[in-house]
Amino acid sequence: MLTGDAQEAAAIGALALQEAARIRSGRADWGLQELARVTTRQRVTVPEAAELCERITRTTAQGATT
Repeated sequence: MLTGDAQEAAAIGALALQEAARIRSGRADWGLQELARVTTRQRVTVPEAAELCERITRTTAQGATT
């Protein structure tokens, strides 16, 4: 997302989020939080990034991966 196509990165991130939501892992939670941090930079200009960031926040708040 930092160096390439933000829309494509958001789509890949959404797939990763689906996979991570099925497991319980502190590492997965950390990775999602890092992805949300990076995604936040693209929120204003890329709607897909904003949606992904919101989904990550909901997922980690529900404790789906911890």
